[in-house]
Amino acid sequence: MIRLIITTLFGIFFAGCQPHNIDYFPDPIPIGEGEYSISSQESKASDQFWWAAFDDSKLDLLIREAIANNFNVMQAVARLTQASSLTRQAKVKRLP
Repeated sequence: MIRLIITTLFGIFFAGCQPHNIDYFPDPIPIGEGEYSISSQESKASDQFWWAAFDDSKLDLLIREAIANNFNVMQAVARLTQASSLTRQAKVKRLP
């Protein structure tokens, strides 16, 4: 029984030591011609509301909520500074 277990373990161990074939010169990635390019610099109004094409009221609600709660970076930094100050004030109250 022990011989079977040892043989199995050696088999598993040496199976991981097999050489791997590495393709050092892979084929180049094909570049899309026209299907992935932008035809004009102007964005269409329908492109700005891409989620409307799904006609899903729950998605519309989620997008509106995300836009309403999308704070910019400076507001986020100000909120973090405020939270840090409040934490310091709370810790000071514990000191003698």
